Amino acid sequence: MPETCVAHVFGEHSTQTFGRYSVPYVSPERVAFLDKLRKSLDPAQIGPMAVFLASDAAKDVSGQIFTVIGNEVFLMSQIRPLRSIHRDSGWTPETLAERVLPAFKTWLTPMERTMDVFCWDPI
Repeated sequence: MPETCVAHVFGEHSTQTFGRYSVPYVSPERVAFLDKLRKSLDPAQIGPMAVFLASDAAKDVSGQIFTVIGNEVFLMSQIRPLRSIHRDSGWTPETLAERVLPAFKTWLTPMERTMDVFCWDPI
């Protein structure tokens, strides 16, 4: 975490409120993971990918999403429609709440933390 961030790592394992500030609990394991991750990443590791993508060698690569983390390169999934719902008379905030959420609920993507998706140490 950046030096300017405040994390609650002691005491109760819950978010604490101090005046108007809400400070989330961060487990010591997560702090150690993020510290190790931050120390292992170098912005210079992204440069070769940028140069490659701008070169003639990547002339057949277009519309792709790449992620560079440390010495690993990931090809990410594309954003595509999963479901749709139509209403002839249009939508209001109330009809969206009544119809869209129930129709899409099982299709919603969970909000995962980076360490839940990339559960290994960076290479």
